[in-house]
Amino acid sequence: MTTEEFIREFEHTGDAGIEVEAPSRADLFACAAIGVARIMVAPDGIVPRETHTITVFGDDDEDLMHDALSDALNLFLCD
Repeated sequence: MTTEEFIREFEHTGDAGIEVEAPSRADLFACAAIGVARIMVAPDGIVPRETHTITVFGDDDEDLMHDALSDALNLFLCD
């Protein structure tokens, strides 16, 4: 799977956003995190060095996605 086929960026009045579709729920969460990362940094030349597991809890997928992306952003800002 290449994430490029599942992520579309769009602009909205001074903001940036992504729209994500994926073949599975797990891929949806992974592609969303990658999409957010691509808004912040250019993907060229980036290679994986570490793996981090983010554990979130919520009542529905919307809460889970919000918390997962918030935690991923905090991880990015702290590292």
